[in-house]
Amino acid sequence: MRRRQCAARAHGRRQPRRPHLGGRRQADHAQADRLARAEPRARRRVLDLAATMPDGLVRIDPGGPDVWAQAAYAVEAEWACTAADIARRRTTLAVRGLLNERIAARLAAIAYSRGRGAAGIGAAKDRRADSSDSPRAAQRPGDHAVRAGSR
Repeated sequence: MRRRQCAARAHGRRQPRRPHLGGRRQADHAQADRLARAEPRARRRVLDLAATMPDGLVRIDPGGPDVWAQAAYAVEAEWACTAADIARRRTTLAVRGLLNERIAARLAAIAYSRGRGAAGIGAAKDRRADSSDSPRAAQRPGDHAVRAGSR
């Protein structure tokens, strides 16, 4: 092992460290390497979201590298609002031609749950908030209401 690391350093290559996956065995080495190249805060949050989802570290499609927890992260942190937004701009699903009706339906459920993983999908509280006519219902946490005429 030591010899391999020294040889890699001698050639100017750096081997990425695989992240600790929190005891989960669902992610393979390619997924761990991909998460290791991600921004540290994003990687940590993706793994936290994966802990709330029964299949958080399972690939969305076997032909691509994206996992379900990344879709939840796209909604929560990057404000992706639709399944198309997640598939086209936040993951590689559309680029690789892997988007189908089953995946689009699951991505829509994740977008509807506002990225709260399996716990938030289809929650009655979210349905009531979305069906309300008040302007506060459409806001995300941290938004501030803007009143007409106020500056």
